Amino acid sequence: MLLKSTPEGAREYLVPTRLSKIGAQNAMVTDPESKQTSASLESQVEPMFYALSQSPQQPKQILISSGAVERYFQFARCFRDEDGRADRQPEFTQIDLEMAWVSWGGEGASGLNTPQRPFSDWRIGGREVRDTVEGIVRTALEDQNIEFPVMRYEDAMSLYGSDKPDLRWDKQIVNLTSHLSLDSQNQLADRGLVMEGFFVPGLDFKEKLQFLKELPHDVKVYNTDASDLCHLKEISSGNGSDLRLLTPLPGTNPGDTIFTAIRPAVLEGGWTPLGRLRASLIPVRGQHYDLVLNGTEIAGGSVRVHDSGLQKYIFEHVLKLSPAEMERFSELVRALESGAPPHAGIAIGFDRFMAILCEEPSIRNVVAFPKTAAGVDPLFKSPTAVALDVLELYGLQPKTTIRAS
Repeated sequence: MLLKSTPEGAREYLVPTRLSKIGAQNAMVTDPESKQTSASLESQVEPMFYALSQSPQQPKQILISSGAVERYFQFARCFRDEDGRADRQPEFTQIDLEMAWVSWGGEGASGLNTPQRPFSDWRIGGREVRDTVEGIVRTALEDQNIEFPVMRYEDAMSLYGSDKPDLRWDKQIVNLTSHLSLDSQNQLADRGLVMEGFFVPGLDFKEKLQFLKELPHDVKVYNTDASDLCHLKEISSGNGSDLRLLTPLPGTNPGDTIFTAIRPAVLEGGWTPLGRLRASLIPVRGQHYDLVLNGTEIAGGSVRVHDSGLQKYIFEHVLKLSPAEMERFSELVRALESGAPPHAGIAIGFDRFMAILCEEPSIRNVVAFPKTAAGVDPLFKSPTAVALDVLELYGLQPKTTIRAS
């Protein structure tokens, strides 16, 4: 559990240690009477920390790369300093699986019949991991007939607006760009954007003003005109910015409510600087997979990068890590340089899966000694302050702040 800090997605929990790094500085001291210069040694103590494992990604890949173990599983305790939610806790349990010598790339259809959109064949490697996880879930649910349809990321995002869509509501998002005026189409194309939306038949939100006020600012709501389906009346704001279409939206009727939004034409995982960068790179498809149950992600994994040159290229040119940040992954790179088999893995969120099986709304109800949303343990009253002499052992000191009254 005690590893070193690495630049990952979530914030880490740091563990101070009495070990310290001592950096020496030579300070030149001049005696004004003798006019001689001597060197004095100043030592600067730099506190050092372990990081509690967010997920044991590096150790398990190094273990597989060693050749000592070809496949294994473990119940791994993980720690992430994240804001509290119903499906999150600061400390949680994962069922980690890792396998060497997995298939590389798609190997035909996932069933006898070709899946119809939005579903797809399994087009990537790691089919062995998929089969194993499906077996675990079937056994846990005591139902060997459960099917696990596959959906590509692009289809999930374009049709449902989420990479973990809840399919219990089958309403799909459609691309509205081709129904706009030619000027609007050209303006969106120049900016790399598209307009999308979905409509709800016979739904009238005119009187539900509070609902409209709570909508995100970039979502607009329209009603179809009773006499002209190409005329959409905006009801989400009072500025009367109606929308005129070239052609009616298929399937709409007078009085239907239409929700619209503008999004990037190139689908991204989120509006982050890294996401924008990915859109400008040559498209490369990673071999990643998630297991989603009714809109909740219960497992996620990938076919790992087992080529050291490719891994270093990703660190340097895709993730844009600095040399210092890349050094934190040096153990993994060295292991890959020694020769690693194609391998893949997945992690099942054990607590989240148990909450679903027990029909509990929060994982706090299935975890012993759970933390509150603020990360506080109500039983042991942790975290707590410690004495100053204890902080000194670790080279730490409290920070004094001045608050204006």
